[in-house]
Amino acid sequence: MFLSLIPLHRSASNRYDPAMNTLSQPALALFRLHVERMGKIDVDDCNREAFRELERAGLVMNSRPFAGRSLYSLTKAGFDLKRSIAPSLSGSA
Repeated sequence: MFLSLIPLHRSASNRYDPAMNTLSQPALALFRLHVERMGKIDVDDCNREAFRELERAGLVMNSRPFAGRSLYSLTKAGFDLKRSIAPSLSGSA
């Protein structure tokens, strides 16, 4: 029925490969902030494009694509990257 209108996201088996995907500095900074704040970041015009870049890279996905406010969650690839950079994000890993 309407399923054809729902955008398909990358498969959870796709992993983020830093050699294949180069993130801009704003997107990388936003990813780190997203991890530090456990996803509690308001999406607005200032960071929307960086979130979209992270989504294209397969690190986050829009959890509410049709419900007003955007809410981005880490994908499997995002969690994998989070684990690999977590020591640089805080003193306790």
